[in-house]
Amino acid sequence: MRWELVGRHAELARLQALLASSPVTVLHGDAGVGKSRLLAEAVRHHARSGGSVFHTLATSATQDVPLSPFVGLLAQAPPSDPSLLMATLATAARARGGDRGLLIAIDDAHHLDPTSVGFLAVATSTSGTRIIMTVRDDADVPPPLTETLRQDIVARVRVEPLRRDETAALADQMVAGLPVDVVEDVWSLTEGNPLMVRELLADGTFAGSPTEPVARDAALPALARLRALARERLAAFPPELSDAMELLAVGAPVPHPVLEHATSRATVDALLARHAAQVDAQGDAEVLMPAHPLYGDVLRDGIDADRRRALCHRLVRAAAATGASVDPLRAALWQDEAAQRMDVDVAVSGVEAALFRQDGALAERLLTTVADRIERSRRALLRGLALMQQRRFVEAEAAFAEIEPAAVDAPVAGNVASARAFNLAFGLQDPAAADAVLSAGQERTAGGPIAARLESERGVIAAMGGDLEPAIAAARRTLELPQADHATLASAYVSLTVAEAMRGTCSSMEEDVEQGLTYAKRAGPAMPFARDQLEITLTQSLLFDGRCEEASVRCADASADPSRAQMRWLWQVFATVVACTRGRAEDAGRASADAIARRASAALLDIEGSVLGADAMARALAGDVRDLHGVEEAWARRGDVRNRHWIDRGRVWMAAARGDVRLASEIAVEAGHRTLQRQHRSWAIDALHDAVRLWTPTAPHGSVDLAEVASSMALARDGTSAVRLLDIMTDHARATAARDAGQLEHVAHRFAACGAHLFAIETQAQAAMLLEHLGDQTASARAAVQSAAWQRACQPMRTPAIEARPSPGVSERVLDVAIAAAAGTSSAEIAQDMFLSVRTVDNHLGSAYRAWEVSGRRELAALLGGATASAEPGASRP
Repeated sequence: MRWELVGRHAELARLQALLASSPVTVLHGDAGVGKSRLLAEAVRHHARSGGSVFHTLATSATQDVPLSPFVGLLAQAPPSDPSLLMATLATAARARGGDRGLLIAIDDAHHLDPTSVGFLAVATSTSGTRIIMTVRDDADVPPPLTETLRQDIVARVRVEPLRRDETAALADQMVAGLPVDVVEDVWSLTEGNPLMVRELLADGTFAGSPTEPVARDAALPALARLRALARERLAAFPPELSDAMELLAVGAPVPHPVLEHATSRATVDALLARHAAQVDAQGDAEVLMPAHPLYGDVLRDGIDADRRRALCHRLVRAAAATGASVDPLRAALWQDEAAQRMDVDVAVSGVEAALFRQDGALAERLLTTVADRIERSRRALLRGLALMQQRRFVEAEAAFAEIEPAAVDAPVAGNVASARAFNLAFGLQDPAAADAVLSAGQERTAGGPIAARLESERGVIAAMGGDLEPAIAAARRTLELPQADHATLASAYVSLTVAEAMRGTCSSMEEDVEQGLTYAKRAGPAMPFARDQLEITLTQSLLFDGRCEEASVRCADASADPSRAQMRWLWQVFATVVACTRGRAEDAGRASADAIARRASAALLDIEGSVLGADAMARALAGDVRDLHGVEEAWARRGDVRNRHWIDRGRVWMAAARGDVRLASEIAVEAGHRTLQRQHRSWAIDALHDAVRLWTPTAPHGSVDLAEVASSMALARDGTSAVRLLDIMTDHARATAARDAGQLEHVAHRFAACGAHLFAIETQAQAAMLLEHLGDQTASARAAVQSAAWQRACQPMRTPAIEARPSPGVSERVLDVAIAAAAGTSSAEIAQDMFLSVRTVDNHLGSAYRAWEVSGRRELAALLGGATASAEPGASRP
């Protein structure tokens, strides 16, 4: 840069410290205050110290081009499977960063596209990777980026305008010997905004009287004055420089050789000398940019459609002539905007890049321009994939049906069968047709490795479609195929364990998961998600088996493991569910918020519903009834059984939090029966149990028949092996249907013993309500106090059963004293801790003994049933 840094040394020192400690650092402030300059200085210092940097730019010209700022990380051709996108990028980031990790620097991050934001969410937990970005305060920040920036791992640094003395120093650097009155005019007009100072003094001609009156109107917002100054300066450029700046405005970032060929080296040198353009790094490439985004904004406002087409045409010709490395998607879009006859190879490269980046609409648009010049089967495959990504499943099936088997070789035939089968199974909800397509594909691929992969996919589709016996059979057949490679074998174990977990037969789960992990490790990058999928299934099985604390530890360990970054969102979904079960509402809220911040990764895999549903459930448990993230909208899209299960559970608890227990119960029963019909027995019991948890003796539950619910849960359990938590859930349903208070209390203690504390609190509260309804006030108070004591060891939460729980018959102060005494604390110690007299403590204990009909501390401890152990962090009051 031409001028030395002025007045920013304290901020720079702080940034250097944050880069060593904070995963994400955000520089924010008004336009023109110097955010980009500070970012560049911080990056330069980091690189000089031996750190690895990936410095990139987000621009308004690329904000609709998925992953454009990060395409430089994909040094080689991307894999054909779009689900590997985030894994590929995360692996590239780790490799580039080496032992010290990678610093990703993004200028103008508010222009990032959603896919790039999704990668940032993954990168924040990639081993050693740190992020620094600039964001303009008045910019329209995309919601996914806003969610990412709300994480507690983000450090924010606001960049303020320069002080008066600093402004004078900057002015003196630019034009030595300015008169004092001119310096005062500069301060008056700029109020310390460095870009305004630069615009006034860059050419050394300012004498206190700008030619455009609006530029010196201090009553206008700073951004309006900046735009006016930029227009004034650009209008004074000679035609050849104006032409080059318009090319930059349309195409930025533009590879250096492309702009030189489209204009001339002298023109580019003149732009750089005037500080109208600058050379930046985008990954490993040198690119040219307007010196400030405002130049591009101002110029684009004045470029009409014909001129834009002409500019894009020149960029296309220059890129072709120089052979410069240009993002294939951007090259195709330049060619498309130029309204010229598309080059087939350029267009198809753009289509494939758009598909890999999960932008089916963009892929379809580019494909249309050359559709009549592409071989029919290839066109049909590309179009089918593009339509699938847009959820236009019927049209996608029609496209796939056009492919002529004889026109494609075995690998392509396998890819066609795979894509078509997943479209049929998950798009059109026709797993039988999908299985037939995969079977035909196996015949076409003649029993080789591709046929083995298709057999494994038969198991995946059967498992997710609810046909669990065929899923298990297909997985076991795959495991016996000698031609199956490691990736296929890992996939088969994923299908097998998922099906076993859904069926509730988990006796060999740990052994199968261990074997699957062995093959997943051997498969390496070909199966990046297998490890997580296998271990998540095992974690779910542990939860269903009542090993709640062990499941919680696994979720925490996996979420903190940098190597799991690309699937952290899914681990956080399960962490949310486990925390809810354990009565850890605040933990659940933190986990679900993290999953929401990373939801773009889930959207790429088309299972975003699991994130939305778990988040809604966690927020409802804490009493937040807002549909912040579109659960109802997601329900309208429905999707496959994975999405529907979690969205349904989110809807249940959102309705309950809003006070509509009738609707919540009906949603739960409908979801449970639908899931049971598809043989997902574990999830069916889970969903139906929501209706049981909502039961109170007096509240209306609409059309819900608890006896029928209990019968359905028992039917589901008949097809499963012994799984402790599912057994207790089923017994809970039987006890509510029978209105048996004694059995409810027994069930509550069983829930407590396996760590399902929320279920224990609710069940004991239901027993207390039923006993009160039956007129046994003492027994009701005893049940209520057990429920309340258990709740004290948890975090604040609200559910209908907890809200309707009867009084334990004593004040909260008496309850505090009783819990402490039951834990073995002496009266003197309680008195000291609670600032009471010993006599008052004993009086409170007497009140508790009378209310609950206990004779002393031993019976008191027995009554509170072990719930008086030291409360976990965040313990709540009832």
